Amino acid sequence: CEPAWKASMLGTVFNFAQCFTLLLTPKLADRVGRKWVFNVSRIIECILYTVLMVSDSYTVTLIVLAGLGLALPGRLVAGLPYLSEWFPRKKQTMIMVVRLVEQALTLCFCMIFYWFFSNKSAHLLTIGYVICLTSSLLMLPFPESPRLLLAKGDTEGFKKAMDMMARWNG
Repeated sequence: CEPAWKASMLGTVFNFAQCFTLLLTPKLADRVGRKWVFNVSRIIECILYTVLMVSDSYTVTLIVLAGLGLALPGRLVAGLPYLSEWFPRKKQTMIMVVRLVEQALTLCFCMIFYWFFSNKSAHLLTIGYVICLTSSLLMLPFPESPRLLLAKGDTEGFKKAMDMMARWNG
């Protein structure tokens, strides 16, 4: 029988790593770009999902959860503004509501899945891995946030981003 602290350590490591990175991510995203921070964090998450799916070691799981905690602010703090800026202002609130409802429904789905279908985490990890990989690949062709490009004075990059945005939004 394992001590109780070992199970709670998994969530603790994740949350401490997330809090640490939350201090650095906004300034880093403003300095190097939201797209770069978002894409790097998504790639790191995909790699860590892969490791988590093949590992059965507690220590490796602990390290992977710390890494996922470090990568999470890149997806949320840099990624949400980056993604929302690709939609017209009048639709941004609805996009954020849909995104947050999706996040809440995902947690409900996990609870229902464990309650009624299976207690194996491999199934949910596989679903999460596919979503992570797909969203990471879909975001690669998008340029940097137009607002950030404009704020940095990159008018050429801003024009390219706006042209792409106009094509997507009609």
